[in-house]
Amino acid sequence: MYKLKNSLVALGGVSLLIGVIALVTPRPTQGQGGDTVGPTKPVKVVNTAAEPVPVTGTINVGNFGDSPLPVRDVDSPGRQLVRAGESCSGSGCSATVFTVPAGKRLVIEYASIEANIPLGKMARWQLLTNSSGIQNAEFNFPLTQPAVVFGAITQVTAGQQVRFYAEAGDAVRMGGATNDSAQPSNYNFAISGYLVDVP
Repeated sequence: MYKLKNSLVALGGVSLLIGVIALVTPRPTQGQGGDTVGPTKPVKVVNTAAEPVPVTGTINVGNFGDSPLPVRDVDSPGRQLVRAGESCSGSGCSATVFTVPAGKRLVIEYASIEANIPLGKMARWQLLTNSSGIQNAEFNFPLTQPAVVFGAITQVTAGQQVRFYAEAGDAVRMGGATNDSAQPSNYNFAISGYLVDVP
């Protein structure tokens, strides 16, 4: 009787242990509809304007041939080429190279000069505008060597990439001067850039 009682206790303990193991052991689960992989399904995401969906990475935009997507550079609408030059004479002189038309803005990208000055003298050149209501805003440039000598005349040239702006109605002037007021000098000026429409 005692042995039977011990055997029943042992059997109950083993059964309890098996039950606990069965409860804590994870079982394989199944997805919705019993299919764990299945075909892809579309997902529709609806957000309010206050909660937009964040987008990262590359976005490809495609249009049909009969409705192409127009593309333009909104920062550079309709550039219109400008090349202008002028000359003047004197120990110091200036000339109007370009006057900006109404409804336009001039962007000057390059400016240059050729000067014939007395031998052994120095010269400087400048670009003048009254852009943004500032009268005679002066931008000065050095005239540097090398120079070519023709008898009593020294010919010097200089050119520089710039970024200057002039508004409608502004007169863009360039000038030169030497340190010899007694002898005349000749200056040839040129600019290159473009006009844009001002809304």
